[in-house]
Amino acid sequence: MGHTLTHKLDIEKLRTLLDGRSYGHTIQHHMLTHSTQDIAAQLLREGAADGLLVLAESQTAGRGRHGRAWFSPEGTGIYMSVLLKARVPGRYAPQLTIVAAAALCRVLRRLTDIDIRMKWPNDLYAEDRKISGILIESYTEAGKNRFILGAGISVNVLQEQYPEWLQDKATSLRALTGKEWDRERIIADFLTELDALIELYLSEGFRVFRTIWETYAWAPQHPIDMDTPRGIIRVRQHAIDEDGALVVQLEDGSYMTVYSGSMSVDRS
Repeated sequence: MGHTLTHKLDIEKLRTLLDGRSYGHTIQHHMLTHSTQDIAAQLLREGAADGLLVLAESQTAGRGRHGRAWFSPEGTGIYMSVLLKARVPGRYAPQLTIVAAAALCRVLRRLTDIDIRMKWPNDLYAEDRKISGILIESYTEAGKNRFILGAGISVNVLQEQYPEWLQDKATSLRALTGKEWDRERIIADFLTELDALIELYLSEGFRVFRTIWETYAWAPQHPIDMDTPRGIIRVRQHAIDEDGALVVQLEDGSYMTVYSGSMSVDRS
């Protein structure tokens, strides 16, 4: 089923694509790193400017929410972190996560024609399998709140490359289309869309993103088992609220708001 792709990102090509953009004016590229989030956090502490982009060909400890591992085979995915241009209080991180997910969802749908969906709070799904994860971490530096966006995108990973425990949980653009995809173009288009949508968010607020989320929400037909601080509850997702939290309907017909949790589909 084709060869394994391990060529490096063409950073000069990426610089050209991002010329004059707010994001990616400075790029750090690593072959192997612990985590791009950790590098970006260190650079933030050292005074790096908003828009700095950190890329890695592979990570030994890429992470998602709650410290979960992210599968990062060399040269086949996008593993990136960027310092966001969004000076808002740390409590707005859930909203920014939705904004970033909307930007990436729109770009990948436009480029690939795949029916990619936003799974609350920070994943993108295609054919009920994960294709991307987004993580936003908040830092206070010199009395100011700043955010680092981390994104892992499965681009040219062959389906058989995934370990057995991920085969029915994860997929890639290449596995879904049979085509090799240009990682530099995806990064550049994502950062361009991200810049535009963050500007929209800062000027217009979160309301428009609730509509975008509802348009592209992953909506399984089956009930969801949701692992929350209260324990596991069976729900159907209903909407997101003005804070970016998920509103779900319980089995008794009542509604509740979930601010933190993860969900899986009950297929029984």
